[in-house]
Amino acid sequence: AELERVDADRRPSPANVMTLHHNRGKSLMALGKHLKAREALSAAVAIAGAPADYPAAADKRAECDAALLEHDRAAAAWEGLAASFAGETGDDAAATKAKVDGWARKAAREREKLRFEPHEVLGLESPRPSEDEVKKAYRKMSIKWHPDRHAAASDEHKHRAHLQFQRISAANDA
Repeated sequence: AELERVDADRRPSPANVMTLHHNRGKSLMALGKHLKAREALSAAVAIAGAPADYPAAADKRAECDAALLEHDRAAAAWEGLAASFAGETGDDAAATKAKVDGWARKAAREREKLRFEPHEVLGLESPRPSEDEVKKAYRKMSIKWHPDRHAAASDEHKHRAHLQFQRISAANDA
C-alpha cells in the first residue's frame, strides 16, 4: 500500500520490491509467522512472474506450506521447481542439479507425510484396533485438536489445528 503512494519517479524497481517481499517473508518465518510469511513470499513470486523466475522465494514459500502442515501444497511446489530446472545445462549445472535433487527429496518427504495409516494418526499402536480403542483414541485426539479448543490461539495455530482435526476425522472414518 505504501508503494502505491510513492511518486512514479521515486518508486522502487520491481526487482527491489521482489527482494523486499522475499526478505520480509524470511524474517516472518524466523519469527514463526508462517501464514504471513507465505503471503509475502507469494507476492515476491507473483512479481517475478513464475516460481521458476524466483526459485529462492518459491522454495521458502514451500517451506511455509510444510510448516503449516499443508504437505500436498509443499510437495507440489517443490516438484514444480525441480521440474523447471531438471534439464538445466551450463556453467552451474552441478549446483543446479544439487538444488533439483534437494527439491525432489523435500517433495518426496512431504508426499510421504501424506501417506498415513489411520491407526498411526489416532496414536494407536495396533494396525487392527478394536472399535472401543478407536473410539477412545479418536475422542482423545479430537479433544486435543478440535478447532474450538484453539479459538483463542494465533491464526497460524488455528490453521494447524484445523488441518490436524481434518486428518483425525479422516482417520476415524477410515
